[in-house]
Amino acid sequence: MLEGHLEYEVEGQRFMFEPGDSLLFVSRLLHRWRNPGKTPTRVLLVLSGFEQDEHPSEYHRTAEKGEGEAGDN
Repeated sequence: MLEGHLEYEVEGQRFMFEPGDSLLFVSRLLHRWRNPGKTPTRVLLVLSGFEQDEHPSEYHRTAEKGEGEAGDN
């Protein structure tokens, strides 16, 4: 996340992002995003594959139980 605010939803789990935040997930999961505000948002999207034995999810943010917003893993 570079600038502004972003709401990102993956499989019904909602994450709210501010500059400096990031998210990693398997792209085959149902996902969507939107700018919840009126100011411009700039975000960098990177698509990358990984091998079956790799575990990239060890480094991503997870939603805190019951809150629906991102929290540190």
